[in-house]
Amino acid sequence: NPIGDEGISEFCKFLENKNNKLQSLILHECEIKLLGALLFFKTIKNCIYLKRLDLSKNLLGMGPHAVRSGLLSKSL
Repeated sequence: NPIGDEGISEFCKFLENKNNKLQSLILHECEIKLLGALLFFKTIKNCIYLKRLDLSKNLLGMGPHAVRSGLLSKSL
């Protein structure tokens, strides 16, 4: 579903909830772009239960190394 940056922004509000125990998230082909991705990476750093994430086929506007860096900066 093409939720785009606006939709991911709204979804991040849910992810900020301390009671969130989301373990798997598939955001395949959702038209998420750079700004949405940056907000999302900042938000998921606090999602301690998230084990699986699929952002394939989005318009992130950054290379795989930048995506990897954003994810690896998550404190484990």
